[in-house]
Amino acid sequence: MIKSLLKLIRWPNLLMVAFSMWLVYEFLLVKLLGNQSVHYGMTTWQLVLLILSAITIAAGGYIINDIVDIPADRINKPGKNQVDAGLTIKTAKVWYWIFTFTGLSTGIFLAFYIHKPFYLLIPVLTAGLLWFYAKDYQCQPLWGNLVIAILSAVSFGLVFLVQLIILDQNGFKVSNPASILMVLSVSIIYIGFAFFTSWLREIVKDIEDVKGDEKTGCQTLPVVYGVKAAKITATIINGIALLGSFSVQWFFYEKNMFLSFFYFFLIDFIFGWVIVRLQFATEKKDFHNLSTWIKILMVAGILSMILIPYNF
Repeated sequence: MIKSLLKLIRWPNLLMVAFSMWLVYEFLLVKLLGNQSVHYGMTTWQLVLLILSAITIAAGGYIINDIVDIPADRINKPGKNQVDAGLTIKTAKVWYWIFTFTGLSTGIFLAFYIHKPFYLLIPVLTAGLLWFYAKDYQCQPLWGNLVIAILSAVSFGLVFLVQLIILDQNGFKVSNPASILMVLSVSIIYIGFAFFTSWLREIVKDIEDVKGDEKTGCQTLPVVYGVKAAKITATIINGIALLGSFSVQWFFYEKNMFLSFFYFFLIDFIFGWVIVRLQFATEKKDFHNLSTWIKILMVAGILSMILIPYNF
């Protein structure tokens, strides 16, 4: 059961989310704002609560998604859906509520811990969106993909938002005001990166699963408008993201951040490789491989945060 549950909640993905949020805190916020920001900013426990809330709500989202996807997964990936293969639907629903309740209660506790009740709207809205995504949005052309892309970007923005709230509450004054602008600029870069790569991967996954979605009546982009239209859409999103990557490189160059500037040639290459392979993809396995390449792209982008403080 434990093995099936770990597969169901995609534990490597959750670890990556937690790792990404820690990188945002450690390599963007602390390093760019200075070590004194640690004293005035989030405590270790507040950071842990923030990460715990994010990953448990995400785990609940994976579970409810797989519960709803049972009919399509029997066609698209037989034996892979753990609700169908390793856990009963009843057990999966129990775990959905355990993870979601944990994420919501942790987020609500954090909201009052930092004296910002409005923050509790974020975990509530996130859990709600994941529920509606599984039940409705994922079978709507583009909108379902956009929901996941937005939620992926939110995990980067959360750490930035909460840290600035706490710094402001504690009267933290930046010795160099330009560093706040730098933190904001770099945070936007990674929020945008998470958004576009997630959006791209969701569309590619929809193309991969088009046969099962057709048979179960799920109205995704490739089902409604055809695989060709979905490939064109994915190519456009990839092209916009690649142009964004060039712009980011120019930003790094102007700021004399040469380590990041040269590293982003790797990001450019993977974006370009995905565009090329997308044009020749025809079979399910081709789109599965593309989805893997986009995941590699995500990991490469996340790891690039480690270089940010070493540019100065």
